[in-house]
Amino acid sequence: MPHRNAVKKRRLRIIFPVAGVIVTAYFGWHAYHGAHGLIARESLKREELRLTVQLKGLKAHRQSIESHIALLDPKQLDPDFLEERAVDLLHFVDPRLREVRE
Repeated sequence: MPHRNAVKKRRLRIIFPVAGVIVTAYFGWHAYHGAHGLIARESLKREELRLTVQLKGLKAHRQSIESHIALLDPKQLDPDFLEERAVDLLHFVDPRLREVRE
């Protein structure tokens, strides 16, 4: 019996540290490579930076569109601006205006 207890104690002295190393390695690997690990965090930071830059560009584009829309407000509509835009877009000038311009 005493021999059996000594073998059991020796096994426990080996099993617990090995199990601890395995558990630590498992969680360590997932902390680095897992879905929420360090590598995933870096890719999320890159994605955040890309989307932030894209958002700034879209906000600038929206501001540009809003300023163009403000120019089309009937209360503030400039007839010269409207004529210029019509000539640019339609490539058509009223013959009466052509004589005045030339």
